[in-house]
Amino acid sequence: MDRETRAFAESHFRRLRGRPAGGAGATPGRVDFIESPDSFSYADFFKGYLLPNVPCVFSSSFTEGWGSRRRWVTPGGKPAFEHLLRNYGDVVVPVANCGVQEYNSNPKEHMLLRDYISYWEDYIQGGYSSPRGCLYLKDWHLCRAGHAASGGNPCVLAARTILAGCTPSDWPHLACALPVSCAAVPAQGRSDAPRLPQALHHPALLTHVLGRLPSKAVPDLCSISITDQRLACPVQGRLLWFDHTLLPPWELQRRPSGTCLTLVGSHTPSALFPCSEGVLGCCVRSPTQQCAGHKQRPTYSHPNHLVQGTEDASAEDVFTLPVYFSSDWLNEYWDALDVDDYRFIYMGPAGTWSPFHADIFRSFSWSVNICGRKKWFFFPPGQEEALRDCHGALPYDVTSPALLDSRLYPMRKHCSPPLELTQEAGEMVFVPSGWHHQVHNLEDTISINHNWVNGCNLASMWHFLQQELRAVQREVSQWRDTMPDWDRHCQVIMRSCSGINFEEFYHFLKIIAERRLLLLAKEMGPGDMEGSAGSGLGPQQAAFDVSRIAEVLASVVAHPDFQRVDASVFSLQPGELLQQLEEVVAATASL
Repeated sequence: MDRETRAFAESHFRRLRGRPAGGAGATPGRVDFIESPDSFSYADFFKGYLLPNVPCVFSSSFTEGWGSRRRWVTPGGKPAFEHLLRNYGDVVVPVANCGVQEYNSNPKEHMLLRDYISYWEDYIQGGYSSPRGCLYLKDWHLCRAGHAASGGNPCVLAARTILAGCTPSDWPHLACALPVSCAAVPAQGRSDAPRLPQALHHPALLTHVLGRLPSKAVPDLCSISITDQRLACPVQGRLLWFDHTLLPPWELQRRPSGTCLTLVGSHTPSALFPCSEGVLGCCVRSPTQQCAGHKQRPTYSHPNHLVQGTEDASAEDVFTLPVYFSSDWLNEYWDALDVDDYRFIYMGPAGTWSPFHADIFRSFSWSVNICGRKKWFFFPPGQEEALRDCHGALPYDVTSPALLDSRLYPMRKHCSPPLELTQEAGEMVFVPSGWHHQVHNLEDTISINHNWVNGCNLASMWHFLQQELRAVQREVSQWRDTMPDWDRHCQVIMRSCSGINFEEFYHFLKIIAERRLLLLAKEMGPGDMEGSAGSGLGPQQAAFDVSRIAEVLASVVAHPDFQRVDASVFSLQPGELLQQLEEVVAATASL
């Protein structure tokens, strides 16, 4: 980012006065198509699309150097099944059934990629039909695929530990939480322990099992207390999205960094890892074994954040992050914790689709078709309100004839027609913050997709979180006077529904703020402020980011519900961080 672009952006947000960008408005008449990388700068994208919060499509020229476009696609433009099987066949992937509606989404199962590709080939041979339904591989975290073998997977080891701590009478509670199609493998530990389905390779299923585990089985597994120094030697492991109310017998405490946890116990854990719904798993080790705080990631091509173009060495070279999307706080945050990410692979046959939705946390997203074609239906923020039915629910499918029923959808006539576009192979779609959309695969398609948040949609994320908390508070309002610690329980419920609560949102702001302050401290020389002008990064970007965090953090600190959060868990008090940020905003205003 250069000085002129930063000044343009700060002026834009002063006019908004804290309101989320991209509010309700009429649907634009078209989606702009960006033809050439040579004539389109970061500043062009930032001013023309990111700040106005409108979609655009980048031509295939922007992705022609990606390894996935060379290796994952046959000369005829179809998915290269043999290559995918050879390199990723033993990876467990999430698969949705597009033919079954589960609320406003689809039910998911987990299977080996080789089994999904076998299904896909049979689906094509069957004339794009199968008694198993229309299955769509969605939300595969390629960068978290890790080792496919169960022996090296901490989720499997932890599940075996948990099951080894249960009696056979506990097994019905666990069995009902697992897909019946899963193959079974022997559990380690006790000889009378139940057999563990292989589907537990995936942390989401492990979370499901833990949630159904009888409470009496948990103390048998591991009695851990940070306060009892008489127990076994301490061990450190990474932790995030944990709430001790989910496993009451475990008394836990964050270290000041907010990313590590020190535990001691009669069974010392060798690895701590987060599951997708916030449950902590552990592997039991002997005191002589080396502790492993997190699973090893495979190498893949992604940039070192704030240093555009630096890549991990990888024979696959799957993709290179486009500079336009390089200010990506969401994945920067998760990478800093080395826990999770919002980088996904989607793949599926013609006819697979994603129901009507807006992206998580009201994030931006980008999506590249490695092969195949997609049909998109876009609605700008606010237009979705006219699509609610008489019960207040959003539609599952905006192409359904049911939306023509004015008794069921009385406000439909006030909604503008969707903005439609067809995305071709190699093309890249920018999805703005808060835009509801629905996507259909017109051909056999593979796509790479990222969700991302930065200073441009941070206020929208904060606004969304406030709405989510209010919705939770309304749902449980009848227990406000009788439930002990009602406010904290609302935060717990909010996180389970939305993936984040006010405490974690502050931690997210703190991590990004500290990284920007560090960058500015190193680059405050008079000749350095332009940094990598035009690249979207560098000190001017950091100064802009600090100003955006300061504005949103001021709103967070003043919020009554945030003031009820236990501040003792914070290594840096929010008011102190806000003061630091405001001082830096003042110091960099004229630079």
